[in-house]
Amino acid sequence: MKENLTKTKIKNYIWKLLEEGLTLKDSPLKTPVFSNIENNKPSAKIVVLRAIDRKKRTLTFHTDYRSPKVKALKKNANAVLVFYHKDEKVQLKITVKTKIHFDDKIAAAAWKNTAHYSRKCYLIESPPSAVIKSPGTTLPINFEENSYTLEQSELGYKNFAVVECFIDSIDWLYLASTGHKRAIFSYYESEEFNWLVP
Repeated sequence: MKENLTKTKIKNYIWKLLEEGLTLKDSPLKTPVFSNIENNKPSAKIVVLRAIDRKKRTLTFHTDYRSPKVKALKKNANAVLVFYHKDEKVQLKITVKTKIHFDDKIAAAAWKNTAHYSRKCYLIESPPSAVIKSPGTTLPINFEENSYTLEQSELGYKNFAVVECFIDSIDWLYLASTGHKRAIFSYYESEEFNWLVP
């Protein structure tokens, strides 16, 4: 980012970086940290950004419907996504309210666009975080070597969910040797923009 920063320039820059997170294979914004509350404790994990909608101000990722985070998000829909772009020296801390899509139009459309090989993790017989006797997954034996057909991969749909994240605020931090810059966009009632102390 250059100097002469304005609200519009920063906003456009943020969405440009997020869009690159979808389109550029090696973008560090492709895999943000997602943090929420599970069993009254903070929990954080890496997720893969799957869709963004600037107009609706949403970010989307996929998950196993049986995972602890789904159960937790049903109780408390508030969460945070943290992105960091080392080369751009930018951190984005995005607070969101989540909505789980399971066996609905949004989940069905996302599943249809999920590659055959990417469906493997939804074919696992045991739920995520289940205790097992030895390292590895609990895939059916005939699926271990990616030897399953597209038709067989449809079995995974029963475990597939989409997490849609509705943005409440975007905290933008730019790290620079000449002086850090920080600002926040808030969308709780109407859009507000404020500079913050870095």
